[in-house]
Amino acid sequence: MTKCGHTFCKGCIEEMINRFHRCPLCNQELTAQDIFRNIDFEDLATRIESAKETAVKEYLEGLAQGVVKDFGKEMGSLESVFV
Repeated sequence: MTKCGHTFCKGCIEEMINRFHRCPLCNQELTAQDIFRNIDFEDLATRIESAKETAVKEYLEGLAQGVVKDFGKEMGSLESVFV
């Protein structure tokens, strides 16, 4: 997260600051000291990725067993990620 309140992945914002020294969204000047970890965002991203991996694994296992599930419905069950 930047001091101007925008959230980016670490590698992306570091590259932008190294090249342009500005926030890509609001154009505010930034330095490496103006970047802070957004632990809540990192946790949410990890939960979503885990839920996605589980859903894909279950879908592929179902295909291998000849049981086709509604993948969209499986991915729609991400509400547990936000609890």
